[in-house]
Amino acid sequence: MRVVNRVMCRNAQYLIKRPSGILNKSLGVIVIGNEILRGDTVDTNFAFVAKKAPSYGLVLKKVSIIPDVTAKIAAEVRNFSTSFDVVVTSGGIGSTHDDCTFEAVAEAFNDSLRLHPSLLDCIATLYNCKAKDIPPDDSRLRLARVPSTSKLIYGGDPLTGQPSFYPVVRIRNVFILPGVPKFFRQGFGIIKPHICDPNVKFFGKNFYCTCEETQLATRLSEFAAKHKENLLIGSYPVTNNRYYKVRISLESQDPRVLEEASEAFAELLSGELVSYDPD
Repeated sequence: MRVVNRVMCRNAQYLIKRPSGILNKSLGVIVIGNEILRGDTVDTNFAFVAKKAPSYGLVLKKVSIIPDVTAKIAAEVRNFSTSFDVVVTSGGIGSTHDDCTFEAVAEAFNDSLRLHPSLLDCIATLYNCKAKDIPPDDSRLRLARVPSTSKLIYGGDPLTGQPSFYPVVRIRNVFILPGVPKFFRQGFGIIKPHICDPNVKFFGKNFYCTCEETQLATRLSEFAAKHKENLLIGSYPVTNNRYYKVRISLESQDPRVLEEASEAFAELLSGELVSYDPD
């Protein structure tokens, strides 16, 4: 979250609102899993999406973490689908009783589940058996029963370059991805052509300041107000770095705007900036 014309302190960060001149699709992420809510598993998928979103022409607007309860998942999917341009779910895909994401998404859109023949073939290949030999009550078929109006998206595995084995299931603007980070990242790469806006790209530059963030508040506020139409400004204090105290990021869809703003910002904080390579 960001604030225009003023800088607010929340959780030791200054937040500056997205300028009106920057247009891109909105994204919502629904993380599903009791194990995450219990703290048994630390989710990294939404952080991965947050980092990738700008290069896809997306702005991540909301992340929701909910339990493996069909009615709750359905309600959240329904709400997100009407609130955001793109919705990505993480988790709840598998062969156990609590893997109910497909069922919940079908319920969200008043759809029904069907046994998809292509997914049935995937299951047969995965478990080295013949599709006709799998009994209808076999739990493995949960991976092959998807909403009847859904579409399957196959693509190349962005990590290996090989064709994807199991597709991403899509219904309307909702993309259903597995929760295991390796497979989630593969799936997110597969759906890139379906969710990204090739006309939107962000250019960014980081500055590293040696003074306290509270000493920057007024200047950041004034600078944000001056560039509010086409520049994103983020301020992120650190406590474990002896080289700098605050990282300030500038982002724009126009590289010329970024260049001009960067020069002005460097002059504004002249003498308080240091060169720093985070790698």
